[in-house]
This record gives sequence, structure tokens and C-alpha cells, in this order.
Amino acid sequence: TSPCTYLWYLDMRKITDINVRKAIGYAYPYVDVWKAGGEIVGLTRVPGTSILPPGTAGRVEYDVLGIKGQNTDPEKAKELLTQANAMGYELKFLYATDDPLSVAAKDQIVKGLEAGGFKATPIASTSEKIREERTDYNSPINIRSTGWCSDWPTGGSWFPAQWDGALVGLEGMPNVANFKEADADAKQKEILDGSADEAAASWGEFDK
Repeated sequence: TSPCTYLWYLDMRKITDINVRKAIGYAYPYVDVWKAGGEIVGLTRVPGTSILPPGTAGRVEYDVLGIKGQNTDPEKAKELLTQANAMGYELKFLYATDDPLSVAAKDQIVKGLEAGGFKATPIASTSEKIREERTDYNSPINIRSTGWCSDWPTGGSWFPAQWDGALVGLEGMPNVANFKEADADAKQKEILDGSADEAAASWGEFDK
């Protein structure tokens, strides 16, 4: 009912190994977490493999991990962690202690991550404070669970607001992954400065 995509934003300053990043994607227990959090799969929670949600102009279907946005593979996660010499890698994330659904989802996350070879460290917060603590650059967390809802169904309302390196460090932290790559910044500027007729397709490819 809303044009939003909810993600686990990995802090790119802290989680730098691509195999560790991929292992998180394989270990995360998507369906179990959604159900524990009160979501109805296919109704209130639709699996996603791209950042742009359905209905966005130029959206490209892709599935970089080959898991359809919902299939967990702990053995693959452990294989990747072994390759990275990172078995037991610690993942720190917030949850709200005063929200039973958040607590239930946290328990499933911990279970899934540990099955995939990670050390899971949930950090207690509250419904009142979790938003503020999530955007604190000095927080010990290395993953931020949040989402983005566009004002307009185009990549121009999605990517510059979240993935522009110039936003890293700004108050409120719209770039919650601390993603800063010169080529990505240049590409976004190129699309924004380019033809409106070509922008939709360009944003879809940028997403991929």
C-alpha cells in the first residue's frame, strides 16, 4: 500500500568484505523474520531483489544472490565466511525492547545469523529512541534496519537521497549505509543532468 523498500543497510565503512556482505544476504532468515514481526508474506511484505519497488518507471528485475529475495541458505553463508576468514563475524543491530513484534523478529534474526556462521549482537533500544539511535554515526551498530518511501515513482526520488556520497556524515543520515563511491556519485549526477526521456531506464540499470 506504499511505495517503500525496507532494507538491512550494511554500514559500508565497517563491513568492507564483499563475501561477508553476500553471506549476510544468504544467512538472513527473511520469511521467519517477517512472520515473527507480524507481516503477511505476499500481502504486507513482498520479497524484493532490487532497490526500486514495483511500479517504479525503469525498474529492472535482477537477483544478485539468486534467492528470490526470501530464500535463506546458511551453508552458503558459512562457505563465504570461510573464504573471507571471517567465521563468527559480529553483526550489531538495534531492536525495540518495548515492541513484542520487534523482539520476536530479533529472536529470529539471531537464530538465522548464528546458523549462518555469524555472531549476532542485538542492541536494545525503544520504539521512542530507535529512530534517533539508528541515525547516530557514533553508534556501535554496523547494520541499520530502515526503509525508503519515494515522493515520486522514479529513481531520481530514490538514489540521490540515499546513495549520494556527499550526504555521508550529514545530520539525519539519509545515506544510512555510509555508501561513498566516486563512480556511483558521478553516474547519479550524469543521470540527473541528462535527458528526462532516458532517465527511467538509466535509473533501473543504476539500481542493478
